[in-house]
Amino acid sequence: MRTYAPQKEGCRFNPREEPFPQLKLKSFDNSKAGVKGLADTKLTHITQIFVHHQLKLEHDHASEALGSSLRIPVIDFGGVGRTRRSPGERKQMVDLVREVCERRGFFQAVNHGMLAALMEEMVRGIRRFHEQDLEAKRERYSRNYGVRKVLDNSNFDLYRALAANWRDSITCVLAPRCPDPQELSAVCRDVIIEYKDRI
Repeated sequence: MRTYAPQKEGCRFNPREEPFPQLKLKSFDNSKAGVKGLADTKLTHITQIFVHHQLKLEHDHASEALGSSLRIPVIDFGGVGRTRRSPGERKQMVDLVREVCERRGFFQAVNHGMLAALMEEMVRGIRRFHEQDLEAKRERYSRNYGVRKVLDNSNFDLYRALAANWRDSITCVLAPRCPDPQELSAVCRDVIIEYKDRI
């Protein structure tokens, strides 16, 4: 079994295995094609910038037993924001969300008031965005968070993380002020606006 020493801040790879990782990151980022662009090339192997060495796990009976006992926390938002609740009840809900996020990092929300059909259409709209021709997406590709309200990129932390994630994202800042609708891609504009109106 191969072991990896803890990474120093800003160090992404074992230099003996991956020469010039910053050049590979820059090349990936400058292509503005994202993970979808890589997948479309029908690549035959995953480049090292996406390998999470620190997450390699041994397959033994202990990890299998642990995996079967894990449960996703569920938070019921029934009535939150739709009925008159005391400030104490609202604070309890906020504290519960904070605790679950700090301890587990994620949860499933139920009774949140968003229509299932609208959530499904939002997923289809974002899929349409990512399935567009590369040139149509490149105009929104950016790492200029805080300046642009709508942007597309791969890995918001690309230059800081130990390894890249196999995902592309479209980011849309909806509050406190919504972006100009023309900033949104036509393939998902209507559903994003409807979703925003229902939040």
